Amino acid sequence: MDTDISSRFHEFQLFIKRKINRKEHLTMEENVQHILALSHILLLKPARTHADLHEYISLNTCDALAAHILTSNSIVNHKFPAITKTKLEQIVEKVTAGVSMNASNETRSCSRLDANRQITALLEGDTMNSTNKILLAVRNMVETLPRRVCGEGPQETELITRHLQSSLTPLTSVSDDDKPAMIRPDASINIMCGASLGRRLGCGEVKPQHQALNHRLVGLDLVRVAHLAKIASDKHKARATFAFIVVGTLLHH
Repeated sequence: MDTDISSRFHEFQLFIKRKINRKEHLTMEENVQHILALSHILLLKPARTHADLHEYISLNTCDALAAHILTSNSIVNHKFPAITKTKLEQIVEKVTAGVSMNASNETRSCSRLDANRQITALLEGDTMNSTNKILLAVRNMVETLPRRVCGEGPQETELITRHLQSSLTPLTSVSDDDKPAMIRPDASINIMCGASLGRRLGCGEVKPQHQALNHRLVGLDLVRVAHLAKIASDKHKARATFAFIVVGTLLHH
């Protein structure tokens, strides 16, 4: 779009440096975009980039750049069938509604078994295409749903080891009491070399539902994931890395 992104981004970085020189504070709650820019990371969030960045790179340009990055690296090359998506959402909503403190054991077991059968019925043909892979991944997650959710909901350890277990393999195995002291990501996606871990392809962090409004902790997770993804890209020259953040029940990547 005839826009020199590197030059505009550099101007944004200089703007941040001037703010710091004026003793203006940057906070995790409001200025994650600025903090990451100081590490040469341009964060692109659909319709949610900071207004300060738009003084240098417009919202339309940010959205177009994000789309270009995905398409040029052939990351977006599969469209999940809309009808199947709607049916799958209905199945998942029904089974998760049954995972409550008041549901009986038989209701819960039948609910998950019934959901398993319904998702299996959505499989297309007898080949392992992208649609079928997604359906099987969701089916696996349904099978590992907790038997009940009470209080403030699942904590970080349960979110990463149970709710996301079927699609992601965590490296860490710590309790939620130990978690605040950890600097490693909640999940790391690596190539296995025999019995050891090879290069990192992606990473992720989770925050339970009761911390969803703690913007400082969520911001810290975002900065950590962004740095880890950038290091993986810089060190291994990967065209793309996969990084995700789960806040309660919402997935961002």
